[in-house]
Amino acid sequence: MKAVGSYILIREPYEEKKSKSGLILTGSEGSEMRYGKGVVLTVGDKVVAVKEGDEIYFDKRQGHQVRLEGELVGVIREGDVVVIL
Repeated sequence: MKAVGSYILIREPYEEKKSKSGLILTGSEGSEMRYGKGVVLTVGDKVVAVKEGDEIYFDKRQGHQVRLEGELVGVIREGDVVVIL
């Protein structure tokens, strides 16, 4: 699989979130933070600032998810990246 243009494919690590009372929340219920962390799987040919393997923070309100080769991956644009670790 290979991203094209200014798109970036990312893997978002599974994070189990708990409420203050100890209840385990799903990803959508515990998503109070606007930014998420991910690992870059592949980048398009127009992406210049990010490379494969980089850990990034990105705007979770942008992009979408697709299932590729049995794995759920995030698809974002380079402009949605806010921090490269």
